[in-house]
Formats: sequence, structure tokens, C-alpha cells
Amino acid sequence: MPNFFKGLALKNAGLRQKLTIAFCLMSLVPLLITSYIVLNFVLPYSDPGTAASLALLLSMTLLLAIQGYTILKLSIGAIIDLSKQARVAVDGDTRCSVEIAHGGEIGDLANSLNVLIQKTKGEVSDLSSFSAKTREISADINKKVIMLSGLLQVGNLISGGTDLKTIMDALLEKIALVDGADSAVVMRADKDKENLVPITSINFADTEAASMPVSLHHGIFEIVASKLQEVVVDKQSGREDKDIKAFRELYDINNFAAFPILLRARLEGVILVGNNKGGFEFKDDDVELLRVFCKQAAVALENDSLTRKTQELEVKDDLTGLYNNKYIKQRLDEEINRAVIYQRPCSFILFNIDGFKDFCERNNRVAGDAALKKIGDLVASELSAGDKAARFSDDEFAIVLPERNKKEARQIADEIKTKISELIVLPEADESYQRLTVCGSLTENPIDGASADELIKKARELLGKAKAQGKNTIKV
Repeated sequence: MPNFFKGLALKNAGLRQKLTIAFCLMSLVPLLITSYIVLNFVLPYSDPGTAASLALLLSMTLLLAIQGYTILKLSIGAIIDLSKQARVAVDGDTRCSVEIAHGGEIGDLANSLNVLIQKTKGEVSDLSSFSAKTREISADINKKVIMLSGLLQVGNLISGGTDLKTIMDALLEKIALVDGADSAVVMRADKDKENLVPITSINFADTEAASMPVSLHHGIFEIVASKLQEVVVDKQSGREDKDIKAFRELYDINNFAAFPILLRARLEGVILVGNNKGGFEFKDDDVELLRVFCKQAAVALENDSLTRKTQELEVKDDLTGLYNNKYIKQRLDEEINRAVIYQRPCSFILFNIDGFKDFCERNNRVAGDAALKKIGDLVASELSAGDKAARFSDDEFAIVLPERNKKEARQIADEIKTKISELIVLPEADESYQRLTVCGSLTENPIDGASADELIKKARELLGKAKAQGKNTIKV
């Protein structure tokens, strides 16, 4: 029952439904009055003429009611149409507009609604444009943050003493994130500044040029080397000549930018990036970012050069304190030259630790380094004034013995071999891993060679034979 009365409520009824009910209620009053007059004053005294007049009266009353309903319907219908079109606009369809088919207040209302829709349309368009720009700016910021993170990572590799190839590989990974750098290669100028030698490349695997030295005196690279500034070729540059055409064919790229790597206004290398996109233009921000990468590459190249120079100046092995490979070779050459002049012998001993790799795998590398240090100290303690010992490679030791022939050298080699076999290099390990042994070989000038390279080559051959015979063996 409550639902029945609730269904009769007009609160939630539409405007058209309310209009129909209002018309019915408004028409009821004149019809009741007319019916009352007819029943009480007309019919009791009626005649044929009166009946005709009554029918005309009723018809005019009904006609006036219908005409009033029509006028109300047209007025209220226009308002209903405005309401529907306004709802369409509210739902987000700003392409709609209200047809102005009426004058007066309804026409003014329709015109105002159209103005409001157009303003909303403009504001929505501006908001969409602002949203797109915001997304673009956000994407650029994210890209710059990633680039900055990449620069910091490369900087950490440089400061950590990582080798140049690894640093440049990491650098190219970050460069590849720059728009337009689909392919990239880092090249280093040679000592004479005549050619560029590729260090590493990305996405140039099928291009032979990216792995071969190129001249600094021809084409695009000559411009980079002479002007010490980048050369950018894309849609905006509009450059097209035989050098550019040849360059595109050589590297199989359509758009490219070649950036100089500079150290104190000197060319140390070139970074080349490119792509095959149609109508592509390098953005100013991306060009500036690539210049920053070039500066990092310059720091990496300078650090590598300084490291090499330092290594060239060093003569001692950091772990054992003995001389290094380079020094002992130079010293051997000097002693051979002196031996030739004074007709005196000069011998060379080469030791290799037996099973050193297995020793390190069983214990760890720290234990291996400790063993190398103890063996190095023992070798040094067995030398006389004028003798020179070196850590020749990871698990090898070499000794230069001026004024000693093979017989004397053999005696020294046997003594060192025996003492190494008795040396406890790792007290806390299993008994089988507490000691190490060595195999050795020895050569003499001029019997086995007239230069350091010849004596060393012969010593390696003999060392191989000693290893073949078994551990703790000396081969002459």
C-alpha cells in the first residue's frame, strides 16, 4: 500500500507528466461549473434552441482548454528540450549546441546555454592541451633524471678504476636513451692523431665501418677535427654533399651527429650517433646532453691515459714488492748487452707455481695472494747483490742472474725450489694445501738466445717440458 501512494507522488515525476496532470486539474473547474449551470438552470427550462446553444458552449469550452494545453506544451516542451541538450553537454559532449527556435526568455536561455557550452568547450580544449604539455614535460623530466642517474653511474665507474672498455659500454647504454641515438660508436684518436680507432659500438653490428679505424683527414671527421665542434646532419640542417652521402653509405644511417671528445682543446676521440628515421631533427636539449656525455668520455680517456702512464712508470709489483714483468725484461736486455760486451754469462730463471688455480679455488683468492706474498719474500731472500727477481705473471716468478752460468743458476734454482716446497703458506688449511711447489726452467746467454725475448721464449718451452714431467721439477 505505501508503494502505491509512493507511485502517485509527483516529486519525482517529469515536467511533461506534471503538465498533463495540471491541465486536467485546470480543465476540471470550468467543466464542473458548466455542468452545474446546465443541470440546474438550463435543462429544466430548455427548448431545442437552448440545446444547440449548450452544445456550442461546451465545444468552445473544450476548444479553449485544448488551445491552452497546446500553448503550455509548446512553452514547457522548449524548456524540456533545453534540459535534455544541457544534460548532453554536462555528460561531456561539448560538440553539441542548442537550437534557438523560440524568442523571449526561452530564446535567451538557449542562447546563454550555447555561450556556456562554447566556453566549456574552449576550457576543455585548453585543459587537454595543458594535460598533453604536462605529460610531455613529465616525460622530459623523467628522461633527464634517468640520464643524470646514468652520468652518475658512469662517473662511479671512472672513479672506481674500471677498465676503459667497460666504461664506454656503460656510456653507450646511456647515450642510446637519447632521442635519435639509435646507433652509436665511441672512437679514440690514435697517438699520431691520424686515425680514429673504435672502442665500442651499439647497433652497428652489421656495419663493418663501426669496427675499423677511419682517417681524421677526410669527410665529416676532418670537419670535426679541424673545427673541434659537432657536425649535425638531419632534416633541419639541410646539408647534402658528397661527403655526407659517402658518410651515410659508410655507416648506413640517414641522420647523424658527430661530437668531438676534447681534452684541453685537443681532439681525443669522437662520439657518433645516428638513426634512419624519416623527417627527424635532433633537439637542442638532446644535443646538449650528448655534449655532456662527450665530457664524461673525455674524463674516461684522460683517466685511462694517466693509468697507462702510471703503469709505465711503475717497476714494482704491488702484492709481492718484487719487480714487475716490464722492468725485468728491460733489465734482462741490459744485462745481456753488458754480458756481450764483457764476454760474461747471464742466466734467466722462470718459476711457475704448481696447481695454483686449484689452490685458490679450494681456499679462496685471499689465501692465494698470501701464498704469493710468502713465496715472493722467500725468492727475494735468496738473491745476491745484483740479482733481480720479479713477479712475471699471476703465478710466475722470474730471476735475472748477471755473471752466472747455467751450472750456478741451476744450484740457485734448486735451492729456491726446495725451500718453497718446505714453506708453509697456509697453516690453517688441510695438510695437503698447506704447502705449494714450483716447476722451473733456466736459460743462459748466448747459448739459449741473444736477447731477452729469445731467453724468455726458450725458458717457456723448457717450463712446459718441466710441467709435463710432474710437479716440483726443474728443466735446463
